[in-house]
Formats: sequence, structure tokens, C-alpha cells
Amino acid sequence: QADNGMALVFPAEGEDIDFSFIDSEGNPVPEEKSGTFFFSEGLALKQDPNTGKYGYIDAEGEWVIEPQFSIYPPAYADMHSYDFSSGMAIYTEPREYNLINQAIFDYGKVYINAATTINRKYGFINRKGQTVIPAKYEYVSRFHEGAAVVLDKEKYGYMDVKGDWLIEPQYDSAGDYSAGDAVVKSNGGGSVTPL
Repeated sequence: QADNGMALVFPAEGEDIDFSFIDSEGNPVPEEKSGTFFFSEGLALKQDPNTGKYGYIDAEGEWVIEPQFSIYPPAYADMHSYDFSSGMAIYTEPREYNLINQAIFDYGKVYINAATTINRKYGFINRKGQTVIPAKYEYVSRFHEGAAVVLDKEKYGYMDVKGDWLIEPQYDSAGDYSAGDAVVKSNGGGSVTPL
């Protein structure tokens, strides 16, 4: 897939090289000008090797959104999860919680075996790196036809790029919009809902 004149190249089977980008003429793109992932809407996610944080670069390899984000791929993640769509990109904020999973009482003393888990929340930033939709949702998809699937309080709904609900959360599962329709499931039954 090419965007901004660059395409991702995978090695042939048996070759021992990492993936890289090439330009429209087949020439390798220098590392500083290639993104960690694909370019979309002129920007690519890239990790700063000094800080480990992620930001977005342009086709010249210049930081447009300075590295400031930690990337926590959700279970549904693919290589395009953090691409821009409709001028928006997903970002995450981890929230740590200590959960007690075992307490042992022994002669008046309490021994606690605790495990730390990270509860990730998702939201959206714009092309300037500004938060548009705060990271407070359990799941968000990229925007398709101006709507993102959002999981809020265990129900799925659809949100626009301003953060307004197009369809309030009410479904057990929901797919992306395509050609004006999306497949949704509620109460064990599936249906198609128009936008």
C-alpha cells in the first residue's frame, strides 16, 4: 500500500531483513523518513528511539506530532490501528489498578498477594496532536464514513469526529460502516443499521 509515494516492502521468504519502505521508483527510503507503520493522510506513526514514545512524522521525516504517546495495541489491533482517518488517530492512556487476588490471614497478620493490571482507555487526537475525544472508552475503531465504533459501559455505539454520539451505545457488537450500513448485534440477533 502506498501513501505519500512510499510503500511497505516485506522480505521474500528466507531473507533475513526487516521490513522497509521504498519510494515510487523502488528506491529504499532512509530510516529517518519512514514511519514505524504506514503513512495515512500524510502522516506515519513512529517511535523515538531515545524516549520510546510515539509521535507522527511527515514524508520528509519531520516530527509533526512530537513523540508523547505510549502505544498499547488493543486486542483488535492491526498495522493500521493508529493510522489517521477523517483527520483523527486513536491514542491510548493506561490506567493502573492494583487488584488483590489473594489474602492470607495467619496469626493476626494479613499477607496480600497483589497483581497490577493496566486498564487501557482509548480516544482520538487530531493532526495537531490535540485531544479531541478524551481517552475514556474501552474500545474505539478508526473512522469509516465519518463514524467510529465506540464501546462505552459494555455497549457499542457510533460517534462522529466531534465526539457526539451518532447512535447511542446499545449494541452487543458493532462493525464499521461501509456503503452507509453497518452490521450490529443486539440481544443475540444481528441486523444492519443505516447511518
